[in-house]
Amino acid sequence: MSHSQEHIQIIEYTPQYAQAVADMWNRSQVSWGGGSRIRSSDGVKRELQNAGNLKVFLAVDGEEVVGFCSFSQYQHDEGALYVPLLNVRPDYHGRKVGRDLILKAVETTVEMGWPRLDLFTWAGNTKAVPMYKKTGFFWEKKEDSVHLMNFIPAVLMTDALRPSLERLDWYADSKRKLEIRPDGRSENGFDFFEYAWEKDGTSLRVEFEKTGRGISLIETGEYAIHTEIDDHDLVFGSRYPVRYRIRNKTGEPLECTIRGRNDKTVQFALEQTVKVADTVVIEGEFELLPIQEDQSDWRTHPAVVSDWTINGRHAELRTGIAPKFPARVKLDVKNQEQYIGAGEEAFLTFENNFKEQAVFELEFPPSEFIQFENPRISIRIPAKGKTAVTVPYLLKDFGIFSENLVIKAIAEGSEPVSFTARIWGIFKGNTGRYGGDIVDHWVAVNGPYTMGLNKNNNELWTSHFQRSHHTSWTFPRIGKPYSPEFSKKKAEEVRIYPQGDAMVLEADYRSEDFPGMAFTAFSRLNASGIVERYFEVRNASVSVDSGGESLCLIDGFYHHSDGLVLPYDGRYYDLKDRFAAQYDDWDINRISENWLFSRNEKLSHGFCWEPSARLVKMEWYFGVEYELGGLAAGETVRTASTFLAIGTFPDWWDFRSFARKRRDPVQPLLQDHFELSVKGGNPFIVQDADVNIKQHRNQPLAGEMTLSLPETAPEVFHKTFNRDDALHSAVFALKSFVPGSIEPVR
Repeated sequence: MSHSQEHIQIIEYTPQYAQAVADMWNRSQVSWGGGSRIRSSDGVKRELQNAGNLKVFLAVDGEEVVGFCSFSQYQHDEGALYVPLLNVRPDYHGRKVGRDLILKAVETTVEMGWPRLDLFTWAGNTKAVPMYKKTGFFWEKKEDSVHLMNFIPAVLMTDALRPSLERLDWYADSKRKLEIRPDGRSENGFDFFEYAWEKDGTSLRVEFEKTGRGISLIETGEYAIHTEIDDHDLVFGSRYPVRYRIRNKTGEPLECTIRGRNDKTVQFALEQTVKVADTVVIEGEFELLPIQEDQSDWRTHPAVVSDWTINGRHAELRTGIAPKFPARVKLDVKNQEQYIGAGEEAFLTFENNFKEQAVFELEFPPSEFIQFENPRISIRIPAKGKTAVTVPYLLKDFGIFSENLVIKAIAEGSEPVSFTARIWGIFKGNTGRYGGDIVDHWVAVNGPYTMGLNKNNNELWTSHFQRSHHTSWTFPRIGKPYSPEFSKKKAEEVRIYPQGDAMVLEADYRSEDFPGMAFTAFSRLNASGIVERYFEVRNASVSVDSGGESLCLIDGFYHHSDGLVLPYDGRYYDLKDRFAAQYDDWDINRISENWLFSRNEKLSHGFCWEPSARLVKMEWYFGVEYELGGLAAGETVRTASTFLAIGTFPDWWDFRSFARKRRDPVQPLLQDHFELSVKGGNPFIVQDADVNIKQHRNQPLAGEMTLSLPETAPEVFHKTFNRDDALHSAVFALKSFVPGSIEPVR
C-alpha cells in the first residue's frame, strides 16, 4: 500500500541529485539549531560516498529535494538496520514528508529480511515523536539519549500474524497512544512494548520484550499466548522456570507445538505439542551458563527463545534476560600519578546480585610489581547490597594488574558456588612501559600516556593524566563502497610489546565483505607522547587476485577543535572562539596543509597525515583515504602513517614543522576568521578609502555592523546583514576621509 502524497515522490539518491540535496540542507539550517554551514554539490557527493549507507532515500517535489533519509546497518547491536539522519525542509513540515520517508525505510527493512529498524533523535525534538510512534517506533527509557526501536518488520514477517494482518492496515488501524514520553510497561524488571490494532471486529495485540528484542505475547481474536519469567536479572549457573500461557478464545481446534532453542548463554531444550480447548500452561526450564562480561544495556541480551507452530503457522517468541555474576566486583584505582615504594589504597567494590545475603571470598595472586597488604578478602553483603573494601598496597613497579580471580560465593540457604571474574587496575606513574587486557579494551602504557583499543567498536584512544580522548581514531573502512563491518567486529589477534622507547599495539583483522582481504593495524606509542598509526593490507588468498579492483582504505579520526589552529587557503587561522571552530563551517578541500592543532588549557593535541594522502569528511568526523590499488594474491601494501602528538608541541609552529618535515624561517601571524581591512591593507590613506569586511569561514554574515569614524568625517556607517542574503563579504566606500580611527562593532 502507498501512503505517499501526490506530487512528492520517494526515490533513491543518485549523484545527479547532489546539488538538490545541498540546496535542501542549506534551506534547512533553522531545523538544526540555526547553523549556517553552506553545503555544495561536491561536498554532498563526497560525504555520501564515504558514509557507508546501504541506501539514501529522497523526497522529491519536481526538481527539488525536500526530504532526506539515510539508511544503513546499525553498528551498535545485532539484528537491526538504522536511520542515521532524517531531514525535511522547513517549508515542507506538516506535509507528511518525514512519515513517507520512514515508511519507505520500514518497507525496505522488510524487503531485506531484517526484523528491526532503529534511530536516534534529540530530546528537544518532541514534535517528531508522534510521527515516529505512528510509524512503529518505541521510545526506549534512557537518561542519556533518545533511542527508538521499530519492530514492525518483525510483525510483518511473522507467519502466525498474517491472517490478522490481511484484514488490518498496520499503519492506519493502530490503536497506540501517541504520547510524548518514553514507552514501556515494566514488570519484574522487564520492559514490554505493545502494538495494538483493531478494525471491523478484527483485533491484534503483540508485545515485544525490550532486551530480547523479540515477541513475548501474541493475542489475536482467536487465541492468546503469553510468556512468563519470574525475574529479568538472573544469576548465572542455575536453572530457572519459564511458563507459556495459551488461551483458546473460540472453542475451535487450536494445536500448538513449541520447541525451545539455545541462545548465547541460555540453554533451553523444551519440546511439546498441546491441543488447547480453553487454557493451557506449558512449563519449561532453562539453564543460564556463565558469562564472560557484564551485559551491555545497548545490545540484545541472551534470550529464552522458542519456535512455535500455531495451527500450522510459525512464530518465534523470545524474552531477554540479564545474566548476572553472583557479584559484580570492580577494582577502583586512583586516576593520578603514583609512586614506587609508597603505600597507597585502592577500593574493591562488591555488588551482591543474589536475593539473599551472601559471603564472598577471594585472594589476590602474587604479583611481580604490586604487593597487596591483605591478599585474602572475605566480606558479607546484604541481599542486592553494595559494599566497598579498602585494599592497601605497595608498588614495586608500575604496571597493569589484570587477573581472572576465582571468587567463592555463599548465599544464605544455598550451597557455595565459585565463579571467575576479571579484576583489573592500571597502576601508573611517569615512567614504565607495559600493556594488557582490561576486559573491554587492550591497552599499552608508556609513562604518563595510555593508548587503548576498544574491543567493541575498534576505536583507538589515547589519554594522559591531565586529559583523555581529546583525539581518537575510529574503526577503519575498506572499500569502495566502504564497509562498516569493523565497527563491531573484534580483532582476531592483538599483540602488545615494547620496541625501543615505544609501546606497540598490533591488531589483526580479516574482511568478510571483501573476501581474502586482511590487514594489521599498527599503533606505536612513543615516550614523547607521539602516537604513530598505519596499516599493512594484504590479499591473503593463495591464488585469487583482487580482480583488478582498486581498493581504498579510510582511517577515520576525530580531532576536538578546542583552541584550534587551522591551515586554510594558505593562511593560518586562530579559532579560539569555539563557535568559529566548528568543522562544518570550513570547506575540507580548502584545508591547505596536512595537520590540525588544538591548544588546550593543559595539553595540546596535534594531528597530521602524509601530504600525499587525501583528507575526507565522514558523517561527524574526518578520515584519511589511501589508494591501495589492485592487490595480487599474497601481495601486501603498507599505508602511510598518521601521527598524534599529545602535549609534545606547546606551539603550533613547532608542530607544523614536525608535520611538514621542515622549519620555515619566518613564522606568520595567526589570523581571525573575521577580517576587516582598509584600502586592501594599505596603511597610508590620504583621502578616499574602501573598508572591506570578510567572513573566511563558510558562514554568511549575520547581525549588525557599525563603523565609528572621527568627528570630522561626514558619514556614519551602519549595516544590517541577513543570513538569507548569503553574503560573505562587503565593502564600505569612505569619501572625504580624514585620518582617524575606525573601530568595528560586531
